[in-house]
Amino acid sequence: ACGRAVAAVGEPISRAEFVTLIVRAFGQEPAAKAMAATEPFPDVRGHWASGYITVAQRLVQQQGATLGLPGGNFRPDDPLTGPEAAAFLMKYPPMYRRCGSAQRD
Repeated sequence: ACGRAVAAVGEPISRAEFVTLIVRAFGQEPAAKAMAATEPFPDVRGHWASGYITVAQRLVQQQGATLGLPGGNFRPDDPLTGPEAAAFLMKYPPMYRRCGSAQRD
């Protein structure tokens, strides 16, 4: 599988697809494409999203966190759960978590 451009509403999304969306949202896609052959986890070797996973992992490492699972793998094609999605988002540096940060009068 090469990932989808858009997931259908109500359709499961994989861990790799979610991380790809986050990396794109943060404007880091050029970095992800440049790191396409990297392997931040043993189970992403040759995976279409390896560069995106690498960029995402590097961003969360700034917070002293990891996107990996116990045992050191990422399981890129596993369906993402709601709690995992929330945990992924909370691991990013605060500058990336700001949404709608316009000041209120």
